[in-house]
Amino acid sequence: MHVFQSLRGRFIAHAVVCLALFQQHACGRKPIDIADVDLVIRNAMVLDVVEGRVRSNSTVVVDDGSIIDVLAEEVVPPSATRTMDARGRLLTPGLIDVHHHTEYVLGDSITSGGGFVADLTMQPDSITAYRERFVRAYLPHGVTTVRDAGSSEDNMPMLLAWMTRSPQAPDFYPVGGAIVSHEEGRVPFAGHAVVRGPADAAQRVRDYHRQGIRHIKVYWRLREPELKAVIDEAGALDVNVTAHIDFKVLPRDLDLALDLGLRSFEHAYTVGVAALTPEEFEEVWRVHVPATIGDRRKGRFYLGAMEYFNFLGPENESVIALIDRMAALDCALTPTLHIFAQHLGLTSFTSPSVGGFDDLSGLSPTQRGRAVDGYRSMASYVKRMHDAGIV
Repeated sequence: MHVFQSLRGRFIAHAVVCLALFQQHACGRKPIDIADVDLVIRNAMVLDVVEGRVRSNSTVVVDDGSIIDVLAEEVVPPSATRTMDARGRLLTPGLIDVHHHTEYVLGDSITSGGGFVADLTMQPDSITAYRERFVRAYLPHGVTTVRDAGSSEDNMPMLLAWMTRSPQAPDFYPVGGAIVSHEEGRVPFAGHAVVRGPADAAQRVRDYHRQGIRHIKVYWRLREPELKAVIDEAGALDVNVTAHIDFKVLPRDLDLALDLGLRSFEHAYTVGVAALTPEEFEEVWRVHVPATIGDRRKGRFYLGAMEYFNFLGPENESVIALIDRMAALDCALTPTLHIFAQHLGLTSFTSPSVGGFDDLSGLSPTQRGRAVDGYRSMASYVKRMHDAGIV
């Protein structure tokens, strides 16, 4: 089962109660005739994510931290230590953040190039304090499960400690550092884990597995021999692997990743990049992007990604063929749409910029309109992926 499907959902009753509960279909059912349960929530609308419908006038029965059943209004529930009247409010699954970077929540400094760099202390009391900040960033917004997508190995004691489940914090699934190949002279990003050859890559997977990590992230700076070693070792250990494949580092890019056995991917824009030939990729970045935004450096990556989709258009045969192949192989994709949309004025809220790399302020109306056109093209492909069964 894919990681996104295997992460057990949790529920939150908006404006009523925030519960750390497993969703009904993800846990073993107990007999409903038990004498007493912990909690009964009556008169609720319940969003059933399995059947894709809202159940009205429902009663939710909870015991020992798990949802036992969702009853119709006319069914008499068991006695309960606590009974709540939802008064018609909506009870929904807790939200899941499937692409989290600890530095963006806890970062305390900014590099000259932009992006948080967290200099954290791995003492027990500090780890507890950091988790409180983590909780405040998520639980008030209904996010009850978080999957990391690469954080500094310097913070491994914290990442592993957060794996211990608590009713006061979101469930947390770390991946360690995003695995990349060694590059002479390159100072790696704080959230990267550098490997030197296939043997080292396989050993990193074994080390993570020994520490209890069951989800691995690989980054586009990982070369083919190391990528294959990670995939093979993770398969042997039943560890999930997700990948950010980008920038034409691998020959045949995403197609090669699929050949090697990858089935989980990060960022919808990378599917468009993968559909471009190396020549088209260079043409867009070196000709079309400067023609649109000149020598602007702020937000250049984000604007450039949208320019790739302006070049591709919404009906590009290569993108569609790649989507069809991903669907046939039962792939999953984390689209990360909001991080683009929020800076283009397309969302209900905007997170503060964390540096020049994601600063899209100061665009002319023409520049912003062109970026929005590219975004809508990308979003149309995400809809196509969804319709094709890519989860």
